[in-house]
Amino acid sequence: MTITPELIAAYKSTHFEVHTNEATITLEVDKPNPTFDRLLEVNEADSAVIITAWNPWSKAQSREENNEKQLRLEEQLRKAGFTLIQAAGVDPSRKWESEQSCCALGMKELEGICWGKRHLQNAVIFHQAGKPSKLSICCNYQIDPK
Repeated sequence: MTITPELIAAYKSTHFEVHTNEATITLEVDKPNPTFDRLLEVNEADSAVIITAWNPWSKAQSREENNEKQLRLEEQLRKAGFTLIQAAGVDPSRKWESEQSCCALGMKELEGICWGKRHLQNAVIFHQAGKPSKLSICCNYQIDPK
């Protein structure tokens, strides 16, 4: 399987909005976020993963299919013991529809990659307190040099 540099660039330019009761916190790949770090601290977590089940392998699905997949993912994550906060992947240029996501508090990077693979995702966003958010590729891809 290959993944294009354009697709990786699209993932990296996405804004990942985490919707708390008090505010929306926007994470960006390769940027730290002290506000999100405080959210982790308040929730006694040192890391989190933002994950979606929308558009498996980045292939567009209907809103109905995506919503069903997302509900299944969130149910499985809750059963596994994760505290979830609603989130969304938002294209700042608004060229594509926002993808409903969730933020799994306390999830480690490798766990996130495994959950992403299980739900046919190319990548997840990992955030470790005090560090920049990171794009974590879920599959063993060859980068298409185009």
